[in-house]
Amino acid sequence: MTKTKIETMDCKTTITRSADQKSVYEFTREYGFDGKKALVITLSSESNNSTTYVDRTKYFTFINMTQLGYSKITLFNLFTRVDEKLKPTSYTKEELTDSFKYLKKLLEQGYDSIVIAVGTTMSKNRRVKECKKMMYELLLPYHKEGKVMRIVDNLELYKHDDEQCLHPLYAGNYIGGRWKLIPYDIEKMIKKLTDELKPVEPQKPVQAKKKVLKKKVNNQCNTLIH
Repeated sequence: MTKTKIETMDCKTTITRSADQKSVYEFTREYGFDGKKALVITLSSESNNSTTYVDRTKYFTFINMTQLGYSKITLFNLFTRVDEKLKPTSYTKEELTDSFKYLKKLLEQGYDSIVIAVGTTMSKNRRVKECKKMMYELLLPYHKEGKVMRIVDNLELYKHDDEQCLHPLYAGNYIGGRWKLIPYDIEKMIKKLTDELKPVEPQKPVQAKKKVLKKKVNNQCNTLIH
């Protein structure tokens, strides 16, 4: 019989919830090998984040990030409430403040990579845009250190634009095993979101029409006189 060797790898799971169990601030997996640390930021939760259940988003994140050499992987949802469907406008100011406070706390842990993986869900929603802009501004110091990343296809079979940051569920389904992390230009995104969030100035088409009409009448009068 061929000689075999048994290796045991420990895996530690850490979950931080609100006292009322309605929000989850952190879901961390630590594997028993010497590797890098990654903070993966998504928009909202796919499941109730129980300690015994790893949904598809977590599964794809953990399996692909460990393949890239990360032994500690933390998932953080920008909208922390555990809901079946995200409703950004239902979030109170206090809930969003708590979310950003916890994100600041996580950033102090010295992650090697901060992966933006918010996908395209509700990308037109104003509240979502506002929160993304706040998040990118908070991440600027880490962007300058080259730590803010996004997921792309290592084989470049999946085409993407510079602004797109794939969600782990999408990336796991379509480019599983081919993940590659590249820098994400959040300065460009801050500028874009700032422009999109500018209040639209009310137009005054009625006055313009009146001026045109008055000019037309004057021209007709001059024609009759001559």
